[in-house]
Amino acid sequence: MPEIRQSKFTYRDLERLAKYSVDTPLRVIAHIDLDAFYAQCETVRLGIDENEPLAVQQWENLIAINYPARALGLTTRHVSAVEAQKLVPSLRLVHVATWKCGSTHWSYPEPGTQDISNSKACLDPYRIASKKILNIFRRNCERVEKSSVDESFLDLSKMVGERVRKRFNEVVGIAPPYGDVGERLPLPSVLPEELEWSGSTVVEISGDEKGVGEGEGLEKEKKEGEDEEDKEEKRETDEEVERKKLNKEKKEEYTEDSPLDWDDVCLAIAAEIVADIRKQVRTELKYTCSAGVARNKMLAKLASGYKKPNNQTVVRARAINLFLSGIKFTKIRNLGGKLGTQISETFTTTHIPTLLTIPLSTLSTKLPPDTALWLYNTLRGVDRSEVNPRTLIKSMLSAKSFRPSLKSPRDALGWLKVFVADISGRMREEGCLQPGGRRPKIMSLGWRGGRTCWGTGGKSKGCTLPMAGELGDQMLLGLAEGLLRGIEDWPCGNLSLTLGGFEETESGKGIMGFLVRGGVAKVGRDEGDEGGGKRRKVDEGGGKGRKVEGMNEDGIRGFFVAAEDGDETDDRDWIKESGHDLDENIENASNSDFEVDHLDDTLTHSRPPPKFTTPSDLNSSFAPPPPSKSIPKPRFFTLTQLPKPSSPLHLPTTPSNPESQAEAEATLNHPCSKCHTLIPINELSEHEDWHFAKELVEEERRTARAAAAPPPATQSNNHGKEKRKGNGGGGGGARGVEKGQRKLVFGK
Repeated sequence: MPEIRQSKFTYRDLERLAKYSVDTPLRVIAHIDLDAFYAQCETVRLGIDENEPLAVQQWENLIAINYPARALGLTTRHVSAVEAQKLVPSLRLVHVATWKCGSTHWSYPEPGTQDISNSKACLDPYRIASKKILNIFRRNCERVEKSSVDESFLDLSKMVGERVRKRFNEVVGIAPPYGDVGERLPLPSVLPEELEWSGSTVVEISGDEKGVGEGEGLEKEKKEGEDEEDKEEKRETDEEVERKKLNKEKKEEYTEDSPLDWDDVCLAIAAEIVADIRKQVRTELKYTCSAGVARNKMLAKLASGYKKPNNQTVVRARAINLFLSGIKFTKIRNLGGKLGTQISETFTTTHIPTLLTIPLSTLSTKLPPDTALWLYNTLRGVDRSEVNPRTLIKSMLSAKSFRPSLKSPRDALGWLKVFVADISGRMREEGCLQPGGRRPKIMSLGWRGGRTCWGTGGKSKGCTLPMAGELGDQMLLGLAEGLLRGIEDWPCGNLSLTLGGFEETESGKGIMGFLVRGGVAKVGRDEGDEGGGKRRKVDEGGGKGRKVEGMNEDGIRGFFVAAEDGDETDDRDWIKESGHDLDENIENASNSDFEVDHLDDTLTHSRPPPKFTTPSDLNSSFAPPPPSKSIPKPRFFTLTQLPKPSSPLHLPTTPSNPESQAEAEATLNHPCSKCHTLIPINELSEHEDWHFAKELVEEERRTARAAAAPPPATQSNNHGKEKRKGNGGGGGGARGVEKGQRKLVFGK
């Protein structure tokens, strides 16, 4: 009986594909990158021939160049639009969309009419196109990670595992020997020539037509910007020797005649899936993209840039070291910044074959141990990072730099409208404005400049956002204008608006599901929390009472009371005002210290909250002022009481007329939910703390009175105490028999 040749992979390795495990060597990751994405978007939008040279400009700079323009010699974006036009006379220049100051909608400017002083660049068209492409990816793959606006990672492990079991069921469908999943699989029943790669460029051990085995590296476009120093490094004799030595060792270990294994089969199936996804993008949206397929994210990203445009590359496991030998390690993710510079300066090289000769112990002496171990594995093609299918948004920012600087708040009002419209549109795209969507907690207005105009320090002011009700443009604009009034340093050279602290919200019932209505609400308001969890009676009209149980088990419901009849409130507009609870780590454009300023800290108030030093000061001698007759008694802060956006014709500055000053202050006051007194909004938190402290003192007194009262006779533990206090075993003594007790007869 002929011996069955075994694979180097086990049944367990195959099973782990279904769990997206990073530990299985059969894992398959794809990286898909759109080709010159911004340029393609404009080509499709304008409906022009994709072979026409085109570049996208933002003001006088280029931000994207399509491949026909690169073929004509425009190979770098580091030239001005005028210089690019001279270099390629047939070049079509398209400016990005812009927001005009004071507008709430973006548009494309007419050629030559863009004005940087009165407009802000808008990238919304590219985000919208990116979302459509991402929908196609997610339609075909369960686990997709959006890396940037034009790049995504796809974990194809589960899909590939299912197709392997379906196509090779006669081999992998049988139970493993002895029921041990650690046993090795049989080799796949397929010949090398029968394995289809779906038109992919496959990196082989002997090097492909591009000469990977000789260290040519990535695609041509990535070499065109090399300077003379880079070319000199390529001529270094020692590194050439190391590279050839490594290639020779790998060729001795692997040959193209070596039998196929399950990793090759998995990669071929993944190449088939990726080719189909790319075809769908091309057919439905008319965009071309390049892709890389490998066993981890790092290799897949390098492979996607190997042959551009409109191609895909597969890096077989047996060719990993050879593939990396022709690449500078600074091209690897996370090694292109300061860490990469530090490593290249420490070891005086940027080539991987030279670094492969350095042992881990030596790396650990030059780098932190964790970094050294990560680098050691990365240079050998090891990457255990997962594909994260859900990248949560932490903050949204809209900013603008001004040359010349803004001179007054009047000049900034129009830009606040643009910032709010920009961020609102992005929140709408991300589903943040839908029920159950992620909702921001904080608004921050940052500015830079001031009297020195472009100083090194920036500042910001922030406020909390309501956690209920609609986050409409008018409400956001009103809060932003309130923050604007706190800016005292003018002129201003940079302005930014940030919404941060995004959190999941309760879907379905919303905050209304936590509110108490009707008689239950009156019990909670009028009787307080006396009696703990005892049953309470509610008088309803005809004098009948109904029992309400478990009032202290309702959680947050016990803290909410519905408005009485006649109160001018809307349940949908109730929000929670949380004072100065502000995240100091919010991301903003100024990267400076975060100043907490609740709307306007320059106003004075005629009725500050009471001051006290001891609990006795909280006695009933203090009575809150009666509610204002002109203001209803809402229990919560409603959206109608939020600061309203100012008209461009009326500046949010301090009026010179004292009566106007009083009216301006009144707009920033709102009634306390406890005593209905009009309290300035920036002192509301302190006022509510006073109420809270007073309630605590009253609660302690109630507890003390309850402890001093005689214990109820029905409690068994107290009954036992009474027996011990009596003069005899009969219990009761002179007090007689209490309710619920009876005399025991002894001696019979």
